Amino acid sequence: MLDSQRVTAPLSLRTRSGEPLLLLHGLGTSRRDFTAVTPELTDRFDVINVDLPGIGRSPHLEQRPTVAAITDAVEHTLDAAGLDRVHATRKGARSTETALHRTRVLAGGLTEDELAVDNYDDLTVSEVASAVLQLTDAAALTALLRYEQNHKQRAGAVTAIQNRLAALAEQDISGN
Repeated sequence: MLDSQRVTAPLSLRTRSGEPLLLLHGLGTSRRDFTAVTPELTDRFDVINVDLPGIGRSPHLEQRPTVAAITDAVEHTLDAAGLDRVHATRKGARSTETALHRTRVLAGGLTEDELAVDNYDDLTVSEVASAVLQLTDAAALTALLRYEQNHKQRAGAVTAIQNRLAALAEQDISGN
């Protein structure tokens, strides 16, 4: 186990083309969350994909893995890789309520009524694909993705949501 000031998470991918884009997975998941969207991003960005401390190939922290300790470890990893500035589409929790909601989202624990798309369970894959094109909030799309993965398991719907997330990340980076 390592102190957050010394730990570095192994970088699973560095494409070194374009601006750096940091892919941060949620708690209880791993860098593999981005497997489907990574090919779409590698031609345009220097994709940096890490496992958070204690996940996958990353060592555990000595101290309690608080948001602050995990953030410090990720920052140390970026410093060790010589990255002063990166783009990231996920942002950390700012309150306990936000953290708890985010945990439920990442675990796929929201109910259908809490999703950004009405009557989601009744939609076909093509209807899901159309509906996600109307969404511009990455958090809402992430909630849909987790819900789909944990409750419906339709590959076409998962791909449509992941593609929309990738498009939003590109828009965020390019400033459009």
